[in-house]
Amino acid sequence: MSFLYPQFLFGLAALAIPVIIHLFNFRKTRRIYYSGTQFLRQVKEASTSKLKLKHWLILASRLLFIFFLVIAFAQPYIPARQKGLKNTEVYIYLDNSYSMSGLVGTDYRALDAGISFVNELSGLFPAGTRFKLFTNDFASFSNVYKSGVELSDLTTEVHVSGNIRGFEEVLSRIKTGMQASASSGEIFWISDFQKSTFGPYDPEKQDTLHRINIVPLELEPSANLFVDSIFLKNPFIPGNEKIELTVIIKNTGYEEVNDVPIKIFLNDIQTSNATLDVPAAARVEQHFDLWFYL
Repeated sequence: MSFLYPQFLFGLAALAIPVIIHLFNFRKTRRIYYSGTQFLRQVKEASTSKLKLKHWLILASRLLFIFFLVIAFAQPYIPARQKGLKNTEVYIYLDNSYSMSGLVGTDYRALDAGISFVNELSGLFPAGTRFKLFTNDFASFSNVYKSGVELSDLTTEVHVSGNIRGFEEVLSRIKTGMQASASSGEIFWISDFQKSTFGPYDPEKQDTLHRINIVPLELEPSANLFVDSIFLKNPFIPGNEKIELTVIIKNTGYEEVNDVPIKIFLNDIQTSNATLDVPAAARVEQHFDLWFYL
């Protein structure tokens, strides 16, 4: 157990005051017995043991009162087994690529969730902690340390960007900032971890000198059904003959889509139609027979 204000423990010396009062009672009385009150002596001697017990209980209550009063001012606490966040420098990478426009909740983008985490993170470290915020833009503010308040103000300037940065490129940028200050602080990596940017994670190839705190943002499943490609079996169109048209429908969502209608129009006239069932994360081919009259 530790104390937030251990200097108040000196107040425990006040415990000696009730003890001194109890032991050195300077009030002395002289006993005088009268003939008419001699029979009361036996009753008084019988109640002496109860009186002493009462005095001891009063002494104990006074000591406990002073003890708990001092402890309350000293504010004891039990330290955690793991040490708290004591780094004076923190490096934060906030992915602001287009994929972070995806939703992690109802009308709540992944980028907004990442910004909220950055604002909360600034309050978890001591007041003297310095922060560096990195985004895909590699803006000039990532070269300057910010305080917790300045970091919260800086997040209002972060928007979705078309720049794409790989894992090694961002990590190299962070390491450059560490070498400039000759320090190695905490690294927080906030992203949706798309394979196109973060890439496959290989622990054997990662730098063990720097600890990276991964903060994944899980996007809501989205259904995206689209026409992947359309092509003719025969690139040459013969006159007055049947040709085959192939349409490929792709589903990148996490759920199967059933009864998808497909219609083929030639010169604003419907010539063919079909209904498809497209499994999740799959593609389906549909063939149509068309007639061209020349």
